[in-house]
Amino acid sequence: MLNYMRSEWYRILHTKEFWTFTGICAGAFLAVSVLTCICNARIADFHYGSVRFVLSMLTSSMSTIFYTGAVLASLLFPDDKKSGIMKYTVATGVSRTEIYLGKCMVCVLAALVSMGLILIAYTGSAVLLLEGPVQPYLGILLRGVAANVPFAAATVFLYLALAQFLKHDVLAMLGSLFILIGVPWITFFAGLRWPVFAKAAEWMPDMYLRAEVRVNMGEMECLWMNSAGLSKCLIAGAAGIVIFGAVGVLLNRRQEL
Repeated sequence: MLNYMRSEWYRILHTKEFWTFTGICAGAFLAVSVLTCICNARIADFHYGSVRFVLSMLTSSMSTIFYTGAVLASLLFPDDKKSGIMKYTVATGVSRTEIYLGKCMVCVLAALVSMGLILIAYTGSAVLLLEGPVQPYLGILLRGVAANVPFAAATVFLYLALAQFLKHDVLAMLGSLFILIGVPWITFFAGLRWPVFAKAAEWMPDMYLRAEVRVNMGEMECLWMNSAGLSKCLIAGAAGIVIFGAVGVLLNRRQEL
């Protein structure tokens, strides 16, 4: 399994998909800071040319890192069953479970590297180009990213589980989005009638990030700023890794090569 992971890591670092994805995301965040800086210099009474405003864009939409994790996984691991790579790898003595878990761990590591580079471009450009105090806004953002990284890793486990089981990557992505967004909303509405579902919905990231994160020009209240909210994020992330990982192992045992 370690040899498989090393070969995949080498492949990822030497393919354009990883660097293109990272470059596009970092460039987009850099462009936001540059455009905001230009607007701040040219538009009178421009109220958005601050570090707080730009950093709050990601702080208020932290679930973005879940979806980008799944997108990166789809780019790094395109359908290899059609190409015969899966059959060849299994024939070399690596089990399907080891392939799945190896892919997940390598992809999570690659996503962390990519996210680190993107955050450097995002926060660095905002701090250097824009006005206003940096703290506590930078600290809140980085704490939020750290709190939600475990569930972002869980989305990688989820996508790769579906991608190896289903015939098309598009179906895997749609299935992932349904589980990440559709299931929480179904559970929420069911909770309006049955309290047990309401309790379950409170622990689903799409729900608690909507309900317990309030970021605007007047306030910045995020659940990970207190110990109870931070624990909720970490527990939900760990549970997601365990559940989606177990589902992935089960699906891979049932799939045909």
